[in-house]
Amino acid sequence: MNMEMLLDLFLGGLAFIVIFLIILLNNIRHLKKSNYDRLWFLGYFIAKFKLDKKKISYKKMNIEVSLINAFIVLVVYFTITLMPLVGMWQYLVEFVLLMALIYAIYEIYGATLIKRGWSKNV
Repeated sequence: MNMEMLLDLFLGGLAFIVIFLIILLNNIRHLKKSNYDRLWFLGYFIAKFKLDKKKISYKKMNIEVSLINAFIVLVVYFTITLMPLVGMWQYLVEFVLLMALIYAIYEIYGATLIKRGWSKNV
């Protein structure tokens, strides 16, 4: 590995940590105030996967969703910077990639929430 690659990996890791902390701290602020309605992902996962609000570990879910969101942002950013697209096509590919990653990863995460026994049916 050359130095440029190592620098890119280091900056990517640093960016991941910064994005993760920003998302996490913003969500923790709402959790401390018991503003669960302000956390959009709670409503999404509760409605989509029929989760029981009493069984959910909000702190654990906050950390996991913050990690997922930071991962999605960085994957989209690094993928777009590697593509030789310009202008409208770059935004179109970025949007499609972002929506596909959000849908796929949230579906996988929702299935793990159900396996944990957080659904109303269990």
